[in-house]
Order: sequence, then C-alpha cells, then structure tokens
Amino acid sequence: MSKLIYAEPDDEITNLVDRLRSEKAEKELVFVLPGASRVMHSNLNARLLKQYSNSLGKTTSVISPDPRTQSIAIETGFSVFPTMAAFESGKALDRAVDSSSAAEPAGILAPLPAAADPSFGAPSASMGRAAPPPAPVRTPRPKPEPRTLPAVTGGRAGYLPYVLGGVGVLLILIILGLFVLPSATVQIVIPARAIAAQPTVTGQTAAPGPSDSATVQTTIQQGQEQMQQANIPSTGQKTIPAAPATGNVVFTYTNPGIALGFDLPKGTEVTTDDGKKYQTQADSGNIGRNQSSPPIPVAAETGGASTNTPAGSIKNITGNPNPDQLKVTNPSDVTGGADATQQTVVSQTDQDKVKKTLGDQLTTKVQADLQKTAGSQRLLAETLVVSVDASYDHKPGDNVPNFTATVTVKASETSLDDAKVKQVLTDALKKQAPAGYTLIDTPKPKLAYTVAQHDDKGGVILNGTASGFMATAINKDDIRTHITGKSIKQARAYIQGNLDSSNVIITESPSLVPWLPFMSSRISVNTTVENATPG
Repeated sequence: MSKLIYAEPDDEITNLVDRLRSEKAEKELVFVLPGASRVMHSNLNARLLKQYSNSLGKTTSVISPDPRTQSIAIETGFSVFPTMAAFESGKALDRAVDSSSAAEPAGILAPLPAAADPSFGAPSASMGRAAPPPAPVRTPRPKPEPRTLPAVTGGRAGYLPYVLGGVGVLLILIILGLFVLPSATVQIVIPARAIAAQPTVTGQTAAPGPSDSATVQTTIQQGQEQMQQANIPSTGQKTIPAAPATGNVVFTYTNPGIALGFDLPKGTEVTTDDGKKYQTQADSGNIGRNQSSPPIPVAAETGGASTNTPAGSIKNITGNPNPDQLKVTNPSDVTGGADATQQTVVSQTDQDKVKKTLGDQLTTKVQADLQKTAGSQRLLAETLVVSVDASYDHKPGDNVPNFTATVTVKASETSLDDAKVKQVLTDALKKQAPAGYTLIDTPKPKLAYTVAQHDDKGGVILNGTASGFMATAINKDDIRTHITGKSIKQARAYIQGNLDSSNVIITESPSLVPWLPFMSSRISVNTTVENATPG
C-alpha cells in the first residue's frame, strides 16, 4: 500500500528530498501537494525529486489540484492525480487539468500537518517571563520644618542649621552609596553546542522566486581565443617508389609463304640482350604476313634508372614461337625510369602537435577571459567545456617544407554568486538551532559545496555541507531587569535557571555591598562562549 506524504504550502524541494530519504522501508510513496504549493513549479526541482526517487528504488506519485504542478510532474515521469478520489480509483492524468474548468472539491487533499513554529530558532525576548518593573526607590518623607526659636546670643539654636545640613549630606551619601555609585559585572559562561546540516542547493539561469530559498541564479560564461602560426616545419618522410621506364615497340612478321598473321596479347614480355624486361601495355592486333604492328606501349617490369634503354636495344620476344620470322624492336629510346627517393612532407603528427601546443596556450587564455567576465562570481570547474579546432593550408602528405596552422579555442563555464550559496547554507544551519539558541560567529561556520549534477544550460545541483556551533540566546536587557537589586545568590540562581550556562561570575564595586545595584544601567552583562570545538 502506498504511503502518503503531505507537504506544506511553503515546503521546498529540500524538504521533500529529506522526507523521501527518511522513508527507508516504504517502496511506494505519494506526495500530496496543496494548491498553494510552488515546489514543483520548477522543472529542475521535479527532476531532482524523480532522480532521488529512482536512486533509492522507490515508486513515487503526485496528487495536486494545481495545473502547473500537474504538467511539470507529468513531463518528468510521475504518475499524477488531481484528487484523492482519483488516486484511490487509479485514474491518473495524461495532461494537466484546466484550472478554469476543474474546481477542487471539498476533501481533495487530506489535512496537512501544522506549520512549524515560525519562532523556531529565535531567542525569547524575556525568557518566557514578564519583566518585573524596576524596584521602587523610596524617597524619604519630608520632615516638618523645625520651629524657629528666638535667636539668643550664645544659645544652642545657632547650631541647628548646621545639624540639618549634616543630615542632608548624610542622606545624599546614603543615596549615592545605595543607588548611584555601586556597579556590578556579570560574566556568563555559555557552552557551545555543535550543529550540522547537509542541504541541497539548486542553480538555474532564471532568477529564483521569493519562495525558492534553496535556489540561486547561475550564469553561463563564454569565451573564444584564436591564434595563427605560419612556417611550421614539415617533418614527415614520404618514399617515392622507383619509376619504370616506358616507351614503344614494333613487331614485324616476315613470311614468304602463305600463313596467318600473329596477334600478341597485352602483357607480352620483350627483353634486351642484357636482360632488361618489359611488358606490352596493349594488344598488338593482328600482324599480317610481311607486315609490322603499330607502335605498342611497353613498360619496364621493375623501376629504376637502369630500366632506361636506347632505341633498337629491345630485340627478344619471350616464348617467341617463330623467332626467325617474328621480330621486335624499339624505334626510339625507352625512358622515364627513376630510382626511389625520400621526400619531406606534412605529417599528421606535425598537425596534431601544433594543434595541442597552440590549443593549450589558448585554453589558458580563454579560462582567464572567463574568470574576468565572471568577475566576483565563482566559476564551477566541473562545468567547463573546451573545444579546440584547427585548420591548415596543407593536408598530410603534401610535399612542402612548411605549412600554416590556425587554431581556435572556445569555452563555456557556469558561474554563480558564492556568497549567496553560502548564505543558503548558513540559513539551513540556523534552522537546526532550536528555540532559545542562536548560531555563533566565532568560530565561523564551515561552509562548503560540490557540484553533484549539471547540464549545458546552466542548471546545477549542489551538495552542501555546513557545520558550526550554537549557544543559548542572551537578552542582556532582560537579564539586567530581572537581577537588579537582587543578591548575588539570587541573581546567579535566576541566570542558571533560565539559561544554558556553565558558570556565572559576578563581581561588584564596592565589594562590600551585599546586593546588586538598584539601577540596571550600573550592571554590565558579558558573555563568554567556551568549548567551541568539534564534538
């Protein structure tokens, strides 16, 4: 039986992939997408989900009332159903339902799970307690004015103003001592907790939508360089075989009696007295009694200058049936015989070598051009495509001492904003921190990613890794409000009872005062993060 996986309207493709991975035992899964879901509005997202389904050996289907989701899912290869009733009856779509004519009936999709708490990962403003008002400062009740006595020269009434002045100064000193002069420093030591995430980031040349938080925009950078190099020496060697001598011979048939003529076929061998051999290159035709044949072309059986022979030196017919009457001779010199020679020619190796040499130089230049064009963006080396083409003014085997080559290098490479990818990784890491904790910057999180898949249209899929440390979120104003005027013991108990802290160190000035200042501005709250190491 297929297991239904309900998606939230704001779920991203990474959420669906994670849930797909988590279903280890189920082989048939059905993604139920609400009409407001846009997660399958991207062909790249649909292909990613389908590829992960296939790689995990699972059969996946999609239930969605949204025509665009239906269309993309059908193109990708999913079985698509517009309603839960259609799925239960097995009536899959072969094309998207027109949204103007098909209304989603009540109960099409099962109720979706409640959305995650939007405050997840955000520190509490007051640690869950209402901030109490500052401790009231009691102002001494005004004393009634003393009754004046008649001044008596030398009487005690003359000291009264001084007594009252001394009391006033004493009160001021007490107020300063209790409320103004004291100060305290609260040092909170909080432990760091390791967290990690492995998000999947997609890249495409189109700008991502507002809800595509795990998608970044890519750019296809292109470059071209060309170089021509002339007078490249030819190093190939070509053997010119020995050429046979050629000429003509004439056959003569002398017979005083009555007899039929001779017809000598092509390939009849004739020789000189010193053993040079030649063959006729054509049939002699019928040679009648006391007649001569027309000139018949001959060629030496072997090549070389030695096959040349002067006129009248070819006298013999091999296998002549009537040597006394059938004669042969060469009316003119047989010439053209030449010995074998070696020639320097353009070789394929010559052309391949110059193509590689110039191609390597131009590839370095075109890669520099790509980086310059990309600017601050990061080039993805896995997407680099380089083509090297060469043309030549001579072909292999041409007998020339030099040739000219023109080499052209074209390259394309996908680039993206490295900072935006790392921001996606950082956001994914922050989501791992529970409520009341925050990601800390020291040490900085470790962020990395590799190219898992790419195409020639700028689409990429990145496997990201992010690790860092979180610590309890500190609201210093809230802490000062809660510990103002408290004893050191009470202040320490409050902090340790409400924060993930390993130690609280409180120092006062002057140290004789047994309680913290009654003015929160006189309390300094500092934090120290410890144990920020892996594990």
